[in-house]
Amino acid sequence: MTTNLAQETAEACFDAFAETVTLAGTEVDGIPDNELVSVPGYDGLVEPRSTLALRKADVPDLQKGQPVIIRGQTYQVDQTMPDQSGFDVLVKVLLR
Repeated sequence: MTTNLAQETAEACFDAFAETVTLAGTEVDGIPDNELVSVPGYDGLVEPRSTLALRKADVPDLQKGQPVIIRGQTYQVDQTMPDQSGFDVLVKVLLR
């Protein structure tokens, strides 16, 4: 039996921290957060941003501009953050 450690780790995180959010009219599980994110083109400059981690399998058609409702507040998908884990299980998006 093959064990996919990345998938198991993602599932454990989602079990502990995920909540139901609405993405483009569909309920999905996600992990909302606020992070300091590097500002492109400004070396060393960061800004606080709302982010949302999602399972890639749950959002195959993720697109910029899609509405996201988290705890009654509406955001829009701004951009995806580069995956630095190398496991290709989750996608993290910046919200506006």
